[in-house]
Amino acid sequence: MIDLYTHTKYSVGSYTVLKILKSAEEINLSLLLITAYNTVDDYDGILDSNLKNIYSDDIIPRFEITTTYN
Repeated sequence: MIDLYTHTKYSVGSYTVLKILKSAEEINLSLLLITAYNTVDDYDGILDSNLKNIYSDDIIPRFEITTTYN
C-alpha cells in the first residue's frame, strides 16, 4: 500500500512528521510522499537519520509553491 499525498501540521495536515511515520509503519505503507505547501519545515523531521527506526520504507518529500502569473 502507498500514500501519495500526505500533509503534516506544517502544511494543511494535523499531525507531526513523527506521528505520520509511526502510523505509516503500523499499517505497512511501502511508500509515503509527504507534501507541503510553501514551506520546507516538514523536511527537518524527514531528514533525521534515525527515522529508519520508526518507518522502514521509502519517503519521498515533495512541496507545492504558490505562484502568480502577470
